[in-house]
Formats: sequence, C-alpha cells, structure tokens
Amino acid sequence: TAALVAAGIGFYPDYAATFFSRLLLGSDHYPTATIIETVKINGREVDLEGEPHAVVEGQPVRFEVTCSGRLPHTGRAELEILGGGAGTTVVLDPTVEDHTVFAGELARLADPVGYQIYLGDAWTDPAELMVVRLPTIEVTLDVTPPDYAAGPEATSGPQIGLRQISVIEGSQVRVRIAADKLLKKAVLSIDEVEYPMTHQTDRESEGRGDSWVLEPGQSPLAAVVERLGYSIAVTDVHDLQLERPLQGVIRIKPDRRPRVTASILTEYILPTARPTVVYEVWDDYGVARVSILRQVVHEDGQTEDDEAELYKLADGAKPESTKQAAERLDLGGLKLVKGDQLRITVCGTDYRGPRRGKTGFSEPLVFQVTDVAGILAAISEADKRSARE
Repeated sequence: TAALVAAGIGFYPDYAATFFSRLLLGSDHYPTATIIETVKINGREVDLEGEPHAVVEGQPVRFEVTCSGRLPHTGRAELEILGGGAGTTVVLDPTVEDHTVFAGELARLADPVGYQIYLGDAWTDPAELMVVRLPTIEVTLDVTPPDYAAGPEATSGPQIGLRQISVIEGSQVRVRIAADKLLKKAVLSIDEVEYPMTHQTDRESEGRGDSWVLEPGQSPLAAVVERLGYSIAVTDVHDLQLERPLQGVIRIKPDRRPRVTASILTEYILPTARPTVVYEVWDDYGVARVSILRQVVHEDGQTEDDEAELYKLADGAKPESTKQAAERLDLGGLKLVKGDQLRITVCGTDYRGPRRGKTGFSEPLVFQVTDVAGILAAISEADKRSARE
C-alpha cells in the first residue's frame, strides 16, 4: 500500500498536494485541463481570496479572464444578487487581440452581487462585487496676491468651488480639495509634472470631509507669472479613480503698464535754456521710477541719446499710485547749437516688489533749438496768429 501511495504521489504530485490540502479542509482545486491565470474587472486584477472587489454604481462591469492549457470556445461569469434575487450570466468570449483572454461585459450594476467564473473544466471560488459611488470633489483655491498688490481690488482669499480664476501676476495659490469619502491618494499635475497632495488632519479640515492640500512650495503655484493649466487626480480607499481628472486654469489678471502724460510750455529754446516739463505718471499699484529719455538730432542727421533719472522710490518706502511734478531740465551737458532738435520722452516704471517692473512712455515732446532772434520770431508769429484768430 505504501509503495502504491508513493507511486501515485510521484506520478501525480499536483493531485496529491490538493488531496492532502483538502484533507486539512483547504479549498484548493484539483488540477484541470483549463487553467485560470488571472481575473480582471474593469482593468484591475482581482484577488479572489481577498476583500470584495469594488465597482462604480451604474457603470459597466467588464470581466477579463486570462487562461492557459486547453482553451475552451467560450466561458461564463454567473452573477447573483446578494441576499437573494435574480441572477444573470455574462458570456466570456476570446478577444481578437489575444485568444487566451476571455472578456465579457455587464451593462450596469446597481446592487452588490456574488459571482463565479467558469471556463472549460476550471472555475473560481465564489467572490463578491460591492457597489460604491465615486467621490465628489470640491476644489478651493486660496490666493495670496503679492504684497504690492494687496488691496480691495486684488483677488485674495479662498475661491471655493471655482476651478478657473484670474490672479495678479506673482500671486501665490494654495490648492485644497475636500472629498465626501476617504481618499488614498491625491495628485495635482502641471505641465505633466506631478505634485503629490498632503492629507490634512488639523482643524482646517474639520467639517469639510476628507481634505487634502498642496502647499505652493517649489511648484509653479508659489508665484504664478503665466497662465497655468492644472489637473487633479484622486484615488479612493477602494482604489477607484474619477472618470477623468478635474481640470482647471489659473489665468493672469493684467497688471497694466503705467500711464504717462507730459507737456511743455514752449517749443523753441536757447542752447542754454532750462525748460520746464510737466509730467504725471499713475499706476494701479504704485510708481517705482520716473526717468526722461533725451535724443539730440543734429542738422547733419546724427543723433545722440541719453537718459536722466527724475525720481526713484526709496528702499522700504511705500509706493504711491500717482507721481506728478514740474521738472526743469538742465541741458548744459548736451552742448546744443542752433538748428538742433531735442526730443524728450518721459518714462514711468511701476512697482512689482522683487520682480522687475514694466515701463510706460509719454508721447515724444520736441524742442527746436534756436537763438534769441528765433525766439522773438516765434513769439511774433504767435502774436500774429492770435490776432488773426
């Protein structure tokens, strides 16, 4: 008897191992001609001996079973509503791409079910499918404008439920999400770069469901200087993901260049004159610098250019939104002669904190350099014109 048993074990080790496992109340199956390798439901591999597999309520359920050994012509997945109720059968046919994969689909599932899969002479132990819903995500964008732009006109504070906002250039954006069910992971992506979000456990998350946050840190959200598109993908505790990631856009609210106006009292000047230029520069958030561009055009067509600073914001001083003054220009260093033309343009640069400001320009003003006779002739012409009018 011992010899016969030893021979049987030697010739059929798989049967022998299963036999002794079942003697110990195991659930191993005896070897079959068809072997079920893996079972996937909606693209995710199923652990038939683990926890019930989760599928989304109301969505299709697709079975994909990979086999080896003797392949049957078809198979089936038998489903029965837990707690009693009608059952249904999903036919599993070999796929065109791979004849070792058998697939079938149920249009929708509204209740938890138990299921078994049969292919050839192989079958799986009973397992369960539980029905869950996808999480609902609410996005909150906390916007902190740059210091220079802080004020009633700046977009600041939490923007709840909005995924498309406009912010002042240089603003910091903190992204928070709240889900109505527990999440395992949340990731925000910008330009295909992923930034993992952090689970909140402090008081800030109380009353807001399962809360996750992305601190600006080293991401582009630390200082938004251009239009950014982002997406948020989440995975819940059942390893389910949204049908598509949440999409959003952060646009730049235009911070216009300073507006500059300038005027002169007279067009004709002497080479040693100190003419007065009246200017006004105003900006939404503050003026950092005012300068004047001077261009001398000689009678032979040659030009000379330079720039003179009229005003500069002191370090640590608070910028003013408007800067106006009447400046007397010292032209002694230009070595003007009769016949030259002097073009001047007033430039205003706005204040943007540590970033470089943008500059606006006035319309060019033109002085004609002449002598005393030319000045008198211009005055006389003006008197004649006034008399005619």
